[in-house]
Amino acid sequence: MKSHDWRRQGRCRFEPFALFFPPDGETGEQRDMRERRAKKVCAACPVIDQCGEYALTRPERYGIWGGMTPDDRRIERRRRRETERKAA
Repeated sequence: MKSHDWRRQGRCRFEPFALFFPPDGETGEQRDMRERRAKKVCAACPVIDQCGEYALTRPERYGIWGGMTPDDRRIERRRRRETERKAA
């Protein structure tokens, strides 16, 4: 599989773009509901790991990628840096 071929296998391709990226004017409650729905799609996706890794290794600041919100990705990046620091 080529580096980005996994995208063609993502379950998100059958869903509206707005499920994974916040629309303008979204309230906190709407965001929470949308993110839960998006994460359900991701949880059943065969390429969740590739998608998540893609987003973690790039400056993807918006949207749900690999079942992770922007905050989830910040936490995971921080965890990885700490793990690398301890291993060094």
